[in-house]
Amino acid sequence: MPNPEGYVVAATGHVYLAPVDTPAPTPTNVALSAPTTPWAEAFYSGSGENGGDNLPEWGSDGGDLTVLGSWGNHAIRTIQDPLTETLTINVSEVNRDALQLYTGADGGDVAGVFSVKGSEVGKAVEKAVLIVIHDGDVRLGFYAPRVSVTRGDSISVASDDGLVFPLSLTLLDSTTIEDRYQWISEDLFPLESGA
Repeated sequence: MPNPEGYVVAATGHVYLAPVDTPAPTPTNVALSAPTTPWAEAFYSGSGENGGDNLPEWGSDGGDLTVLGSWGNHAIRTIQDPLTETLTINVSEVNRDALQLYTGADGGDVAGVFSVKGSEVGKAVEKAVLIVIHDGDVRLGFYAPRVSVTRGDSISVASDDGLVFPLSLTLLDSTTIEDRYQWISEDLFPLESGA
């Protein structure tokens, strides 16, 4: 039977980061929007009027199917290219964490200065990521234990909007956690009775 709560509107949300292979929070923690340490909200995401633009975006590349055959049988079998899954997060807060992820640099140790060395430019940073989407009382979490974070597109600047630092997250296999990613929600994924 359809569940009206399954129609999720991303009214608000939060992006949390933690060290690679940090376990997923429990569905209860996601429902309370209270992931425990070491999860930390590092920056604001989205921008524009009421923060409704430039929200996280899931994508993929590859996965194309090629049909192999012969002169007598044009479709004997198929082979599939590897599929790369990505997540784009647009950071709309200028702080040390955001710049570290965007540049790949640690920023140095001078107060009031964020330094980027040439050898650091474009260096990937690995993290675990948790996104919690809020729609009224419904919470939907997306968790990946290991992602490679690099800069996405160019920094955008507008006189009527905040600076936006696009980050590109490539979902990677963990060495200790079996799932590449999980969708988490007490409301949306209850087990059927007897399952």
